[in-house]
Amino acid sequence: MSEVVLDKSNIHVLHSAPSADQPRWERPAITSTLVSKPYLSPKAMAYVQEVLESGWWGYGPVSKDLQSEVEKLYDLKQQALATSSCTAAMHLALRAFGVGPGDEVIVPAFTYVSTAIVATYCGAEPVFADVDPASLVITRETVEPLLTDRTKAIIAMHYAGPPADFDPIRDLVKDKNITVIEDAAHAFGSIRDGEPVGAKADFAAFSFAPTKQIASSNGGILLFKDAERRSEIDQLAFLGLAVDTFGRTVAKGVSPVQEVVRLGNKYKGDDLASAVAIAAIERLDEIVEYRGALVDRFYERLSDVKDVQLQPRPENSKISWYIMPIRVPAEKRDALRAHLANAGIGNTVHYPNLREQKAFLPFTGDAPVTAEEARRVISLPLHESVTLDEVNRICDEISTFFR
Repeated sequence: MSEVVLDKSNIHVLHSAPSADQPRWERPAITSTLVSKPYLSPKAMAYVQEVLESGWWGYGPVSKDLQSEVEKLYDLKQQALATSSCTAAMHLALRAFGVGPGDEVIVPAFTYVSTAIVATYCGAEPVFADVDPASLVITRETVEPLLTDRTKAIIAMHYAGPPADFDPIRDLVKDKNITVIEDAAHAFGSIRDGEPVGAKADFAAFSFAPTKQIASSNGGILLFKDAERRSEIDQLAFLGLAVDTFGRTVAKGVSPVQEVVRLGNKYKGDDLASAVAIAAIERLDEIVEYRGALVDRFYERLSDVKDVQLQPRPENSKISWYIMPIRVPAEKRDALRAHLANAGIGNTVHYPNLREQKAFLPFTGDAPVTAEEARRVISLPLHESVTLDEVNRICDEISTFFR
């Protein structure tokens, strides 16, 4: 509560301390093991407090620091922009490459809706590519038949965290005016053959949503190779303004008047979300190791369960796991999901077949592998509040179901 008091010389707002007796928002009690849950570190709390007290909450010095920290992970060979989401990052990549009406964007049929829907934001058409039945990612073989003179971009998604090899797709289009964008929402921190995911990409998009390894209130990162695109992408990400709000605020002397030089979106990240993301990135090795230990236990316990198929783990890789997917016979999946739910074990599906979704029926692409595998997949709990004992319990329940 606050009270406004007026006198002859000024206006004063008298603040009273908030009550700590009762939470402002009641929340339902959660008794099951959640599929995902963000970890809030003391350092994140301190960073957020610092931002709150600074008086600057939007895109500013903390977001720029986040960009710098990510660029260091890539040995300064990639540019980074803090964005409001991974979806925003992918849309920015398409816009920066000039994707527009009449163009086609090849996307996986097995992915989150964002990967496909961003093409429509540009007036382009998504074309659905099928996936490899083992890795569940698109390949040169599934992409090549879909190339036309209208193809302008390919968005290739790393599924679950294991880093995919998209070099064959890049080789396929290297002499064409086609960009390959890596949707790395699942894979921040994954490394393949000594290079972090997205290191070879023209553009790579990452997610810092609350469910991810690097969890924040929202947000993401766009990586791009060409430093000459920096000014254009900055402008596209902030309503096409020549100078964004933070730039005008810190300008010396009289701040410049708003100048709109292109049609853009409001896609830049903010300092509150960036502060939480930075605190997580500082713990990246610890996060990757912890999740990896949980996954190792899942693999140890489930590898011999006859009806359970696990994701292949690529060699020469360090995997930053986002989800713990398993595949089971399609006719048993819903019953297993119910069995786990009844045991207090959360589970979900990453993902349904996008090609079969109502909103995407008008578009093209044939995806029989996706249609089959999407009916078999289940995601199990994987986050820093899960213990090895809980993993054992989950595996016991799965083993019991399939006896």
